Amino acid sequence: MLASFPDIDKSNIHSLIRYEGFEHFEAAKRTGKGVLFATAHLGNWEFSAFAHALMAEPMSFVVRPLDNPMLDDLASRYRTLSGNNLIGRGKDFLRPSSPPSTATKPSAS
Repeated sequence: MLASFPDIDKSNIHSLIRYEGFEHFEAAKRTGKGVLFATAHLGNWEFSAFAHALMAEPMSFVVRPLDNPMLDDLASRYRTLSGNNLIGRGKDFLRPSSPPSTATKPSAS
């Protein structure tokens, strides 16, 4: 499934996943306080997060870097393909681990 992520978008996501309880997410969002998903590593949690971003809106989630840097780079790219933001676990826990904005700083004059 992970290898298929680049080919999945809003036009075909609904043929791959059924979002049960979406009305609860929508009701929680209407309160204006944000929503926290607590999930276990059961089923395809990577695909669930990917699909949520396409079916509703991108979200941020906590990850720990994989032990293999090449696999970590691949997983990070796939995890953010649908717009999600990664929050690195560890010393930089409160800082997003996704690449920073490409905006440039004004030059000092």
